[in-house]
Amino acid sequence: MLYNWFGKPYRSKQIDVAPVMVHWVRPLQIHQCPDGEMFYSCIEFPGCRRLYETEGFESEWEMDEWFRKVVKPGDFSTKFLMSFELI
Repeated sequence: MLYNWFGKPYRSKQIDVAPVMVHWVRPLQIHQCPDGEMFYSCIEFPGCRRLYETEGFESEWEMDEWFRKVVKPGDFSTKFLMSFELI
């Protein structure tokens, strides 16, 4: 089920938006080097859009700026990408 939070993410009621079918899930590691450079480790598929486009960012720079606030320098975070369609 695709859902949206009513208020603050993870701390409020969820509202169901639509049923979905997930085709695949892939791990994604987001690394920030001590110098601030960002790296994204994930499996890419031929013909797929770039990661920043898939995630709704206008540019790679915009995505990097967003994740610099999430991942501390010298650290990494593991997230998951999903491919799904509405049922």
